This record gives sequence, C-alpha cells and structure tokens, in this order.
Amino acid sequence: TEDDAPPRTGGMMRTTVGVELINPQTISGDATGALVGSPLPGNAGVLPIPADYVDLALSTDGRDVAGVARSRAELVRWRDGKILTVPAFGTALTNPGYDTQGRLWIAGRSLGTSGGSMIWWFDASRTTVSAAVPVAATWLTGRTIVQVAPAPDGTRLAVLSRAATGGDDRLDIAGIRRDPRGAPVSLAGPYRQGQPLVGLVDLTWIDTMTLAVLGRDLPSAVVRPFIVAIGQGVGLRPVGQLTLDQLLVRAVPGARTITSRGNAGGLIVMTGDGAQLRVGTAWSTIPGVRSIVIAAS
Repeated sequence: TEDDAPPRTGGMMRTTVGVELINPQTISGDATGALVGSPLPGNAGVLPIPADYVDLALSTDGRDVAGVARSRAELVRWRDGKILTVPAFGTALTNPGYDTQGRLWIAGRSLGTSGGSMIWWFDASRTTVSAAVPVAATWLTGRTIVQVAPAPDGTRLAVLSRAATGGDDRLDIAGIRRDPRGAPVSLAGPYRQGQPLVGLVDLTWIDTMTLAVLGRDLPSAVVRPFIVAIGQGVGLRPVGQLTLDQLLVRAVPGARTITSRGNAGGLIVMTGDGAQLRVGTAWSTIPGVRSIVIAAS
C-alpha cells in the first residue's frame, strides 16, 4: 500500500490585480455550492508576471514559475521573482508543468527542419537560464502533442496527443527512462488510458494512480471532466436511467484547463470567464479569480 500524499498547499491565483501565491486548500464551498470565505490573500505580494504570459505553472518549492506567451512560441521562467527568458526552442508549446524533482516539462513542435513533435525538460533548480533537453519518444512520430503532465512521483509522464492529420485522440502514460545520473533521456512504450474519450483538451494528476482529463465521450458532446483511474477506464457504462451528470463529474461550460488539489473532490476548472471549484456534485465560481495554479499537479 502507498502512504497518502500530503495535501497540495502550494498554489497561485491570477486576478485582475496580478498573480499571488496562495494555499489552495483554503478555497472551499458549502453543500449548496456557495463559496465559503474567499481565496487566501497573497502571502508574498503580487508577482511581476505580465498578462501576456498564460497557462502558468509553479514548482513544489514555490520559487520557480513558468508561463508561455500567447503565441505559444516562447517560454519564460521567474526564479525568486526574477525573469529568466528561455532561448527559442519550439513552437505550438503546450502548458508547462513541474515534477517533484525540480524539472520543468513542456512539449511542442521542434524548430528543426522536420518540425516534428517533441518533449523537453529543463533543470528548474538553477538560478540561471538552462537549455531545453529533448526526450526521445518514437511512438509520438506522426502525432501532435496536446498536453503533457509528469506524475506526482516523477516516474511517469502522461501525454495527450492526436494524429497530425486530426482525430485518433489518445491519453497515454509512459515511464521515464533515465541516464546513470538520473536525467530523463526517453519515454518507454505507451500504456493507453481513458478510452474511448475523444476531443482531449487538458489533464492533471489527482494522485499517483488517478488523472482528471477534459474531453468528450462522443464527438458531438460537450467538453467535460472525466476521472481516469489507471487501468480502470472512465466509468461510461450506463447505470439504469442515470445521466452522465449523475454518474460522472458534472460538465463545466467552456472548460479549458483543469487542476487538482490532490483528490477528486478538489478539482478546479478554468473557463474563459474564470475559475470553477468543484463543490459536492456541483461547481461554484471563485469570485474575482481568473485562474488557479497548483504546484506540481
């Protein structure tokens, strides 16, 4: 058996004022879906992160922040509040994400002549700019990477991808192969999960054996959150006359990204209008908050 992971207490919130460090466990709601209290006030002041950099990520120690430009062709880090501009290395960049070992992961299309899909990592423990290190994954040839997310234990990478020509959406989990010094060098063969979901948009790890993804059960359906337990599917088998909203996590109109505070009841979904907190079987708007980031989720 595994020990329960400690609650994820590192996080950030983005408001009209800026980006502030918070403890995401303090955001809560009651049984009726009404928000109780408000997000924890920033404990380190407003971070100097321009609004042009989006889809932020936070390291587990709270010292390193990463974000991509709206063009998806630039990655920037802020180390202890100081900006570190990363030299261009790719385009169509995915959302960045940190693992618990101080590495920053991201995917996109390479700047080489092939322009193929690529996964990179950075040593985010450095106070200076580090180079992007590619990770080989031959099974992604001919596919476009949608998002990647390192597992909480740092041993595996979850990858959303689709065929370069469109369709054939996949959620795969692959082990991370390392060199003798422990640096990632390649991905092992993929273990497909979450079938038959399509239209995959985003993902997050809830714990070491469970993910939450945004996707569709049918091409014509709305994007909604699904809980994906490794090796156990997503629970789409009909039960009596229950609807999907009664059987699974209720849909969130306009869902774009998803994160977790460490359990299925702690999901937070970002839409074009702000952040939605899961409260029981319903969703509650977090007032005045545009997005929530949880460290290494």
